[in-house]
Amino acid sequence: MNDADSVRIAEAGKPQDYLETIETLASAARAGDEATFYANLDELTALRERSLFQDIGRLTRQLHEALTNFQVDPRVEALAKEEFPDARHRLDQVVAMTEESAHKTMDLVEESLPLTESLAESCESLDGQWRRFRRREMSAAEFNELIRTTQAFFEQTRADSGQLRGNLSEVLLAQNFQDLSGQTIRKVVRLVQEVETTLIDMIRLSGQVSDKVSEAGQAAEASAPKRKKKAEELKNQDEVDDLLSSLGF
Repeated sequence: MNDADSVRIAEAGKPQDYLETIETLASAARAGDEATFYANLDELTALRERSLFQDIGRLTRQLHEALTNFQVDPRVEALAKEEFPDARHRLDQVVAMTEESAHKTMDLVEESLPLTESLAESCESLDGQWRRFRRREMSAAEFNELIRTTQAFFEQTRADSGQLRGNLSEVLLAQNFQDLSGQTIRKVVRLVQEVETTLIDMIRLSGQVSDKVSEAGQAAEASAPKRKKKAEELKNQDEVDDLLSSLGF
């Protein structure tokens, strides 16, 4: 049992505190005394409502203070004014770098594909001609032409391979943005985690208030119509503080 539960039980009273009212209630039921029976029943209900009201008030005060601290926390102000806009700017940069790298990579690949296709076609053609030579199906003039074609193929292959090597190097350089984008994304993730932790604490606290209000139900609302009306008219944080203080929270 935690401290909050101990305080709540202390405020609600011990089970023995209810014993006299319960005994009177039972006696009135046996005697058929409706007035006494319902009077004691109302008293038991009021005791329970008082405990619920104390719980709701305490949690409402905690939630109100949490919201107030959230609003005035300089860290929250820094998040809203500086880090959120900076995070958006950085993510925009990541998107821009990713798009630029993707377009550049595709351009280099499109530029390199014709070179590889030309190389494959030249290899296929030369292979057929050298097969003819090995089968002794080629004249001296054709062989001399094959020598010139082979030499030209070597020169073209040397030039094309240099261009392919340069294109591949540029593709590799185009991926360097991932180091910067990874750092940026990790920073934004840490920022989101920080905000998430703060919001989870607030949601958990507001959820406790909601649970207590649901438990009290219409009975708690009926027991304090004036308080409800007054709460509906609150306009600022000072009025909320005044109301909670007037109710003893």
